[in-house]
Amino acid sequence: MAYCIRCGVANAATASFCKSCGAAIARPMPPTGTQVQAAVKDAGARFEESMRRVGEDLKAKAPEWQREWDRTFGPLGPLIGALLGFSFVVVFILVLGGIATAAGGPAWVPALRDFFVTYMLLLLGVMLLTSYSSYLMRRYKAQYQWLNPIASAVAVVVSFWIVARILEVINRTVNSIVLEGFVTFLDVVLPIIVVLALVIGYLVLTVRFMGTQQPIR
Repeated sequence: MAYCIRCGVANAATASFCKSCGAAIARPMPPTGTQVQAAVKDAGARFEESMRRVGEDLKAKAPEWQREWDRTFGPLGPLIGALLGFSFVVVFILVLGGIATAAGGPAWVPALRDFFVTYMLLLLGVMLLTSYSSYLMRRYKAQYQWLNPIASAVAVVVSFWIVARILEVINRTVNSIVLEGFVTFLDVVLPIIVVLALVIGYLVLTVRFMGTQQPIR
């Protein structure tokens, strides 16, 4: 049915003029390519803006949530957080196990599952280290801040080492020259990463410390 915009009478869908008042029946034109692109762009911009606001709200509320977490659980909070993170590792290992037992799965999946099983405690240790390091920086910053760069350097180097070993495990089956070269590169730069992490961490601390000191008169 097509309705007349002048008198509102219903007309046949194919009618060109209103049977009551004779006015031309206005029909919506299909959108052009430019209009579709503009609509898609506008929808994308609105979605991006909404995501930006959500991100800003989460960022603004995160410190409050963290303080409430610390007040509720105290020193057990970092342990609970690390165990929650470690649960995702366990789930990931189970998923790898399921893929490994399925027919037609990638050949490197069983080896990768065995790697994670072997180094589960190392992964848990890194999570505990980073979790408690963040907790101590929030609660006892003045006392702990000079030890924080060491903890950060350890976490960073262990993380890079784990990435290198994962790529090494995968490369045993795919035999990629690119992966092999990248693994070798990571192994070579690991000591450099440790030194850079320590130097940058203590340099930033020193600059902040000097900035808080009152000039001597």
